[in-house]
Amino acid sequence: MLFNPSFPLPEEVVAVTSIDRGFTISPDAAATVILEDFSEATGTNTYGYLNDYQHIEICHAPVKNHDPSQRAAKITWSSNTDTFFQTNCAETGTGYDISSGFKTMDFRISRQVRANAPNETSDFTIQLIHADGAPSAPVQAETYTGLRGPVGGPGGFHPIMQTARIPLADFQSPLTTARGVRFTFDRTPNGAINLADIQLSRSDLPIDLTAARPVAVKSVQSSVNTSLGDMISITLSSSRPFPVRDALPELRIGDQAFHLGGPRDADLNRMEFLLSPGQFQSLKEGDEVSLQFDADDNQGQRWGFGKFSRQRLQMEALP
Repeated sequence: MLFNPSFPLPEEVVAVTSIDRGFTISPDAAATVILEDFSEATGTNTYGYLNDYQHIEICHAPVKNHDPSQRAAKITWSSNTDTFFQTNCAETGTGYDISSGFKTMDFRISRQVRANAPNETSDFTIQLIHADGAPSAPVQAETYTGLRGPVGGPGGFHPIMQTARIPLADFQSPLTTARGVRFTFDRTPNGAINLADIQLSRSDLPIDLTAARPVAVKSVQSSVNTSLGDMISITLSSSRPFPVRDALPELRIGDQAFHLGGPRDADLNRMEFLLSPGQFQSLKEGDEVSLQFDADDNQGQRWGFGKFSRQRLQMEALP
């Protein structure tokens, strides 16, 4: 999770330094689908369709200080009025249904060496474009990545290709006729960036890392061997087994701690906690979710699960 921009960095890290993260779930087509890798001539999408742009300078080229196979769009702009780049993955009037199976739209980004001072930030707006040309709701790049730099020292500057991962739900738009992605440079008066590897990911979770997000919540009529009445069950799933400790597991959501939990159905890859309906309703959207063992456990290991969101929890049917 440390390398996945979908998850926040530990406070202990961000307090002392800036971190830029490059990440992909997997290069396998079963996990990701490329929308644009800038492998074709300038002005042409990966699949041969013409891209649209206005009031920018653009060139498809390798990125300085990176492997020659890494291609990007080198984009510069000097006005933030009607200034945009739009990559088109389908013919005019047509689009793709990305509503099933895809979770995020990802891209890699850096500032060019000739960009503004390293400590200043660049920002722009991103939208999905539908077959009829209508845009989705806008999102801002700075919500998902801090675009500053480039960084360097006596040996010169180095553009860091960091990854931004945008949940498709953030575009607040039907996903059945997606034709392209538009980057509108309306937030910063001028800038120079490298834009690369625009893709869809089928998962917002890391693969084969210590833990993933909470993935299931269901109403439970009664817990096993107790008479607690109706409860809410939250199950945390991991691609690796949780350890067996001589300590109780503790679920933390925001400033609340819950201890009524343990391996679900004796499966060490799933940790289940029971909350009363009142406790569940008191949870705040956006609170950090984590699991650890009792404070008496001297190993101090902690698993982060991102931010709490009722919408992103999978609802299970009653048994």
